[in-house]
Amino acid sequence: MRLTKTTALLIDVEPGTPIRFLEKEYTFKEGWYHIQTPGLPEETVLCAVDKHYVPNHVYVYLFNKDFPNKPVQKAVPVTQKVEVLGAAEARPLMEVWNQTKMARFAGWIPPTSTSMQLGTDPEVFVENEGKLLPAFEFLPPKEKHLKATGMYSGNVYCDGFQGEFTVQPSSCLAWVVDGIHATLKSLLKEARSKHPAAKLSVKTVVEIDHNLLIDGKKEHVELGCMPSKNVYGSKGQIPESGRTLPIRMTGGHMHFSPNYNEEQITNAIRLLDRILGVPSVSLFANYDHPARRQFYGLAGEYRTPKWGLEYRTMSNAWLVHPAIMHLVFDLGRLAVQLSINKEFSALFDASDEDVQEIINTCDVAKSRKYLTKYKDSWLVAMNKAKHTETAATSAYKTFMEGADSIMSHPGDMEKNWSLDEVSRSANAWVGHSEGYGKNWERAVRILSDGGKV
Repeated sequence: MRLTKTTALLIDVEPGTPIRFLEKEYTFKEGWYHIQTPGLPEETVLCAVDKHYVPNHVYVYLFNKDFPNKPVQKAVPVTQKVEVLGAAEARPLMEVWNQTKMARFAGWIPPTSTSMQLGTDPEVFVENEGKLLPAFEFLPPKEKHLKATGMYSGNVYCDGFQGEFTVQPSSCLAWVVDGIHATLKSLLKEARSKHPAAKLSVKTVVEIDHNLLIDGKKEHVELGCMPSKNVYGSKGQIPESGRTLPIRMTGGHMHFSPNYNEEQITNAIRLLDRILGVPSVSLFANYDHPARRQFYGLAGEYRTPKWGLEYRTMSNAWLVHPAIMHLVFDLGRLAVQLSINKEFSALFDASDEDVQEIINTCDVAKSRKYLTKYKDSWLVAMNKAKHTETAATSAYKTFMEGADSIMSHPGDMEKNWSLDEVSRSANAWVGHSEGYGKNWERAVRILSDGGKV
């Protein structure tokens, strides 16, 4: 560490910086507002900053060697003057700070907000009597999409052999999951209108019949995916033609609406890979296929549409069960929000090379080794997503052992999403994902009693 003494405004100081407050006490009165902050510590570390209900004020979370195991929260103005400590003064304080890394993050980073808009446009295969049913046989192209029926549902259309759909974006994850349920039901209805035995498939990669590739219409066979960005500079293979590519793959891209600049977006993608991407290799050991990541869905893959950020690494495997979707999107939202805090991101210090290798090769063994190494950091992340200790440890166990370990009907999307249930039946879908085992907190109650969802 090389620090020299400088004076700065609190708002300009990054978390993790050793500081001294130049004003030891602060009082503010205006109308109904009254803030009194006595006894600001002389030597402290700024851990995190959170919004305050009074304009131009913030809550600060402070660390001091005299109270290393409990949070200290103070309300101060953003214009508060502080002195950044020099290396000699800061060294004893930083030694204690580094020794209590997990304690400080468990207690001092504010919980994540749920105000960020979420969305998705996943693809899914449909099968008829065990064979691929091309989506172009029962769904229109995107420009002539069908409007799904149901709350928070979106549009349904074909993307070649895959069915694809959207949902209405929302800051409420449960409503987004409601939209997935309604839109899956509409998609399945269209498939069964022509093939009554049709079922949704949990496969993320399928082989395409050679004759279909050679004889199919151009708009059904050709690949139309726009190029992605990649924080590591990696690129997947580009097939010469859709007719020469013998497989098709499904994506489960995750949409977020942070107001971030390009540097903040790349930080968010890196943390998404470390909190979600690498652990998901273990979670979806029975679903993800490395063939997909030869072409797209690589580690670090994203786009920046006008509404925010699209994380493109994930397959659609999270569609296997609504509780799994809740878990995956909760962690994704968490990673995007906490990536602003560089000290938190530093807890997941795996190299870019290791992250890419695990994700791009779907190396389950190394993913589980990674989860073991970063267990404490990962559980802190779950805590920041406002999960109980039981919910967090159950999530960790599920990621380690795989999604199938918690399901009564692995791979059966119709049962898991209650798509064939009639209204008011025992397993019927309940709005706001409040049905039996349909969100993570409800799933945990069942798992804690030794059951499965």
